[in-house]
Amino acid sequence: MKKTLICVSAVILVIALLFCFAACTKNDSTYESDYATSRLESSSAPYRKAASGGSSVQKVILTTDRMMVYTVDIALTVTDYAETASSIRGALAEAGGYEQSSSTSSGGRYTFTLRVPTEKLNAFLHAVGESGTVESQEISGEDITDRYLSAEQERDALIAKKAALEALAEEATTFTDKVTIYEKIQDVAAEIDRYNDRLSDYKKSSDYSTVYITLYEQGTYEEPSFWQNLGATFLGSGKSIGALFGWILKAIVAVVPYAVLLGVIFGIFCLIRLIVCRRKGVPFYLFRSKEARASRKERANAALKSLTQKDEEANPAKENEGEPPAKNQ
Repeated sequence: MKKTLICVSAVILVIALLFCFAACTKNDSTYESDYATSRLESSSAPYRKAASGGSSVQKVILTTDRMMVYTVDIALTVTDYAETASSIRGALAEAGGYEQSSSTSSGGRYTFTLRVPTEKLNAFLHAVGESGTVESQEISGEDITDRYLSAEQERDALIAKKAALEALAEEATTFTDKVTIYEKIQDVAAEIDRYNDRLSDYKKSSDYSTVYITLYEQGTYEEPSFWQNLGATFLGSGKSIGALFGWILKAIVAVVPYAVLLGVIFGIFCLIRLIVCRRKGVPFYLFRSKEARASRKERANAALKSLTQKDEEANPAKENEGEPPAKNQ
């Protein structure tokens, strides 16, 4: 009984952990905005209060011989959020970029995730810098040239393979050979499309840089106190625990139908066992204790020993079968 309970508990725990793991995962559509928020929150300490004087925006050193993916994090203190946001969106439209996401939090903090054409990135950053006091700026670049060239070579090799298969299909004489070759051509064409999509993504990542902007409205945003941060941490932990118990409850609810099915099967088994015991005239036990099992084993051994003794008494000649006959004196 204890082993059964342990197994059931282990299964429920595994299912709960799987649900928790699924809850912790994020889809690709919300990843970038969450990533931007977390990065800006973690690095916002130096510019939470307005500075006495603004700092100029750093230019991005663009390269033309390599395929680069640029990311810029910039934070500003502004006097009027609505006016600054309108100015930034105007500069974004002029540069030919687009707004990927934006969020507003209580206390005067606003975030934007923007995609800006790389060739106009510096002009856009200059316009953003003029809209407020630049408190922090971070620039990072990733070189994807080798990945692009490798994918391009693979794509070109597949194009050559497809041309060879098409020439082979024209020379085929039987219908079966033609069908087989055309199936291979379709598979190669699908691979070519996948590589074209990958190359397109690489080019788009290089042509459009990602800009994360955080705006702090002067006179509105205040540095959270120690107790406010402590309370926010406590509430965050409480929400995590609540989510954990919620997923455990969902896991239990999901297991209930299987538990009911197992209960029905176990009930049928007990009923069949009860009927068999009554027909044999033996007592019915749902679960036997260790003492009962040991007693039953002793009775079985005693019965076997009794049968052996009776067999030896009924056939005494077998014991002397191998002895030589006695000699007459």
